[in-house]
Amino acid sequence: MKLTLSLFAGVISSVSALNSNTLGCLNPNDVDENTDYFPHKVEPEFSTKWDISYHKTYKILKNLHTNTSWLLYQCGTTIPESEEGKHQGSFRVPLQDGLVLSSTTHLTHIEQRWLRRQLKGMVGGTAWIGSPCFRTLADEGLIENIDTTGGISMEEFLADHPEAAVIKGSGGGANTIHFSGTEETESKDLYEWHKVFGALFNLEKTATKQFDESTFRFDCAADNADYLASKRRRTTDLEFENAMKTPIRKEIVNSRRLNEKPKVLWASHTLYGGPNYNETSWDIGDCSKKNNYYCEFAEMCDSTILHSNDGSIPVGATDDRHMNFEEFIEFAKDADIWIYSGFNFDATFRDATFNEELKKLKSVQNNQVYDVQKTSGTWFEHRIAEYDIVLQDFCEVTGRNDDAAIPHERMYFRKVLPIDDPEPIGSLGVCPNGAVDLPWETRASDCIYLRPNSGETEEDESSSSATRKFSAITVAIATLALTMA
Repeated sequence: MKLTLSLFAGVISSVSALNSNTLGCLNPNDVDENTDYFPHKVEPEFSTKWDISYHKTYKILKNLHTNTSWLLYQCGTTIPESEEGKHQGSFRVPLQDGLVLSSTTHLTHIEQRWLRRQLKGMVGGTAWIGSPCFRTLADEGLIENIDTTGGISMEEFLADHPEAAVIKGSGGGANTIHFSGTEETESKDLYEWHKVFGALFNLEKTATKQFDESTFRFDCAADNADYLASKRRRTTDLEFENAMKTPIRKEIVNSRRLNEKPKVLWASHTLYGGPNYNETSWDIGDCSKKNNYYCEFAEMCDSTILHSNDGSIPVGATDDRHMNFEEFIEFAKDADIWIYSGFNFDATFRDATFNEELKKLKSVQNNQVYDVQKTSGTWFEHRIAEYDIVLQDFCEVTGRNDDAAIPHERMYFRKVLPIDDPEPIGSLGVCPNGAVDLPWETRASDCIYLRPNSGETEEDESSSSATRKFSAITVAIATLALTMA
């Protein structure tokens, strides 16, 4: 059923009255070139690989990594003559023909905005989609399998969806927009591309709010970890200082204080080491070249990450190095906690080649080993957009969360020992009838600042609640306009 012109105009009129971005197409006869149709804007606060500028009836999205740009002009207006031929492509916004994604890591950005039906195709197919509601749409044939066995070609798809935006990391092709989130450095930088997805649908206000809420939870968890660790250290120092007054004793106290950080091992067994990617090896986390997310999380959770790129096994033609088993055992022996970054811990641990030596590791003896399968199908698809939850999990397993004050249920890290009684692998479940169009809800734990005089005031919280209600109304109107028009 399509919206009548009068109802559609009413939707636009009501949105304009709210001083918000236009969530549908303007009547060309009513366009005022002097009106700013994007009162709500976005800008990068942490990201360094994108930028965007606003010009009343259009906006220019720039990818600073690939040195490319796209013109996004309000539906119902025309492309300004001054911008013709300057950009890699142009799109009417809000997007009129949906999106094509080439990576499942982008799915959550769309889902968080309640725009699941705007996903029209997946390059490489839908087989790896984990989200239950996206799976429902795929099973109903509403998400095309593109450039894969049994699917259609991109040319065939674009013949039916000529205005669809094709999101890719690089390269050319019709309707392509470059997204370079993986070129960013840290978690906030990467997730801030969420704002770019918002700009494609004129949902800048909602995108900014969701980003701000996630950064609040992230910063809150990190500050609590620092506060709890500092509190423990102060207690330790006072206890020892009261009993030991000599300079030598003070040196011992400082040494103990500095060594209180839990040592975290990030590693897994793989069959894809070696020059030809066909050798058994141990893949160890590496923080020497880039502050990878696990390095960042360890720092935020007041932990010491054991990292290395000094193994004897090369990995293809790259400069990465894996360890053999003997190197790994020596490297891992003193870790307090082991986060097994693969999906085969059970088989690896039970393997007679490894079992006896693995049992000697401190983390194994203390049953402090976790893999990344607490919720099946989410590690690659959801982790980047749910970086706040992963940090909450990390601080939980390293003892840097006050479970009495802030109860947290882990969503990513699953305890795998004792080997005969591991935590079960969870599931996102199924998509209930009608849930495809329902609002997304975060799985993160609410966070409160434990440090005195930190966090939101009551006035802040009241304002935040009011903003959430307005945001829900705004996105509901957007969904109605985009799915029924």
